[in-house]
Amino acid sequence: MKGISGTGSDSESTWKQVECGCGIRLHDAEASRLKYSGIPRVAQKQTFSTFTSITGTESVLEAAKSIIVNPTVTLVLLYGGRGNGKSHLAHASGMEAIKQGHPTRFLRCSQLLREFKGAKSQGDGGQQAYEAIFMEYLTIPYLIIDEFSWRTEADIDMLEDIVCEREAEYRMTLLTSNHDKSDIDDAFPRVYSRLLAKTSILALNDAPDYRVEK
Repeated sequence: MKGISGTGSDSESTWKQVECGCGIRLHDAEASRLKYSGIPRVAQKQTFSTFTSITGTESVLEAAKSIIVNPTVTLVLLYGGRGNGKSHLAHASGMEAIKQGHPTRFLRCSQLLREFKGAKSQGDGGQQAYEAIFMEYLTIPYLIIDEFSWRTEADIDMLEDIVCEREAEYRMTLLTSNHDKSDIDDAFPRVYSRLLAKTSILALNDAPDYRVEK
């Protein structure tokens, strides 16, 4: 996968007798990447092949796939209403990256902010702990932040720093959000300006909430 910085596919030939949530037997290294990724076991079944594309999902499906195949893309935002498949596509993109041999990390935005805030609250060692976590998320080749959202100015500062620095280092970042792009423009002008660049994709999911439809 040329679009993601980092090590190539692993060369080990042994198999580990484990199955992921998708029911596929995994190679030792692939199993390790999957465990590290943070993709919930139940979500490991959410691949591109299990995604049902309906009217309104065309652009986000194409954007999520292009992350894997386009060597120039560094930043993607999938945005739109709730319950219309953005997280499914984020999981699918992560699973494909793992299958192709690339270290990937998936987490919800609220979890990322809790980690940052928890580190900063550690008294005298807080800044060092924060920088260690920041460097981990800065250097992972593929970072997926689901449900991108914020409450405070401190949240905005932390999120803008990690997204913009990753983009500057040409490391792939995928964001999903229920916020409109205008909200993100207002709160994160540096991030939004990068989303308008040729190396980024800004994709609207205009499909209805499938949970309501059911």
